[in-house]
Amino acid sequence: MPTHGVSVGPATMVDVSSIVIMELIGAHKAQAFKRIAAATGYESDWPSTIVRECKDYYILADKAAATN
Repeated sequence: MPTHGVSVGPATMVDVSSIVIMELIGAHKAQAFKRIAAATGYESDWPSTIVRECKDYYILADKAAATN
């Protein structure tokens, strides 16, 4: 059983990341793809939009996620 852990919040991700890669796979990720693609910055009600604040990021999506 682990005795220690590390918690990384959105601010830490932005501050220490050099490249962030987010993968969205499957039709069930279509809403997430649309929301992240439309975001212009971090939206606290949709935490994955933090990727928009990172220095260098890539959003990879399959056809099902990107077109539904």
